[in-house]
Amino acid sequence: MALEAAVKCGYYEEPRQRSVTEIATEVDVPSTTFQYRLNRAEAWLAKQFATDSVSVKIDADLNLEDIEFR
Repeated sequence: MALEAAVKCGYYEEPRQRSVTEIATEVDVPSTTFQYRLNRAEAWLAKQFATDSVSVKIDADLNLEDIEFR
């Protein structure tokens, strides 16, 4: 999963430990594919947070194929 790889590789650390390109190379997917899947996972998380924390009613459906690569 893109989000899992990003967390494990320090993408969300301050300062950032690795770039999208470096993580994509490590997990052996094209960087554009990795970026797309990471963006989809982040969007899903943001929607879930908004729904759960601030009572925003949204459609947070997610196709797991959009964020996983196995």
